[in-house]
Amino acid sequence: MQDRLAVFACNLKPAKMRGILSEGMIMCASTPDKVQIVDVPSNAVPGDKITFAKYQGRTTPRHLS
Repeated sequence: MQDRLAVFACNLKPAKMRGILSEGMIMCASTPDKVQIVDVPSNAVPGDKITFAKYQGRTTPRHLS
């Protein structure tokens, strides 16, 4: 994973995973045989909104407490 761009879900509720505090997740796709990190377009830059073909997506309101 070193020196490559990846898609992350950030600012998640902090949770300990294997004893380490996690506040985000890397996006992966899987089949019954393998798990693979989702590739980003070659022209993507950090902070870009990523979309997927055949999935319109939706926005969820953010509630601050």
